Amino acid sequence: MGMMALTHRILASKDITFEYALQPLNILKQILAMFMAIDTSDQLLNLEGLADFILDKDSRALPDSLRVFVYHTITKQVRNGWGMARTEKGFHHLGEITFPPFGVVYALDSEPTRNDFYEITDFKNFNFNQTVQARLSIPFLTPKTYIPGLYN
Repeated sequence: MGMMALTHRILASKDITFEYALQPLNILKQILAMFMAIDTSDQLLNLEGLADFILDKDSRALPDSLRVFVYHTITKQVRNGWGMARTEKGFHHLGEITFPPFGVVYALDSEPTRNDFYEITDFKNFNFNQTVQARLSIPFLTPKTYIPGLYN
């Protein structure tokens, strides 16, 4: 569905609005499991309650210090990792996985590097396997460098 949204986007638009049929909690848990798999710092592995949230399909107890965001991208520049970024907003502790048609970012104990990400942290409020129809307006971004959180 994300690739379809990208191929039908209006080039002048910064956001891509598309109707999705999705299972929000399932998606959030899968994204966080992918982040845990690539986290060599152990900051997510050691985050109290995160493993329980991911492994217990019915859990909605996502740690308050963790927020998750998504954006559309067609970049070939894959970013899979974590790190710190400094912007005019301050220091950011984050991780990012980028693979078309989406990029996903987490911010840990900090604000995201941008205000226009589409936040999916509230996907925790749905039931596991609950399917919903949602019209999402997700920004289109191109990563600037290999460093997570920076875009053109």
